[in-house]
Amino acid sequence: MKHEPSDKFYAVKIMTKDKIVKSRQVSHTLNEKKILAAIRFPFVVNLEFSLKDNSYLYLGMPFINGGE
Repeated sequence: MKHEPSDKFYAVKIMTKDKIVKSRQVSHTLNEKKILAAIRFPFVVNLEFSLKDNSYLYLGMPFINGGE
């Protein structure tokens, strides 16, 4: 995903709310968001933004080309 005003690219993880609830992963998903938001280290990807709508959760992280 490209943010047009700044020309920055982001990797967006999209998760379905229904699937998270059915697989009982709500607490794991909340912990993932909290940990990614708290991390500020040069070699670890951090959370830049998070969004939600009626069906999906979106976690936006900086796009790093060539990494795993």
